[in-house]
Amino acid sequence: QKHAKTLGRFRVAVEQAASEASGDAVTYSQEKHEYKSRTGALENATFGRVIMLRRSARVVLKNPRKYAAAINDGARPHVIKPRRAKLLRFLSGGRFVFARSVNHPGNRAYRFLYNATRHGFRMFRKRLEQQLEAVARKF
Repeated sequence: QKHAKTLGRFRVAVEQAASEASGDAVTYSQEKHEYKSRTGALENATFGRVIMLRRSARVVLKNPRKYAAAINDGARPHVIKPRRAKLLRFLSGGRFVFARSVNHPGNRAYRFLYNATRHGFRMFRKRLEQQLEAVARKF
């Protein structure tokens, strides 16, 4: 009976540490990225999920923005063409510019989700250690 109660406390400790580490990872991805933020939409869209497995916990960071992969993983140079119109329109030097296509120079991989996940893992280990020490004191 006592062992079952302690095992339950261990599971709760793992869940809590994983949940807190998920929050830490999301905060890290929002605050410590290296890419130039224009609107804040990419940072604010990042979220973390905790998946509890039989013998472990998994923290998954995701960002549903369509361009998140291009920022995180990098993008090769490519041509941008209009999809629904005949011309592209964008601001350059305070004036509207029209073009049939533009050459995007590409960008390097900023790996903001990877870096945040690593930070989250470090925080998970630290928080789990604290949680398990608290459980062990009650045992």
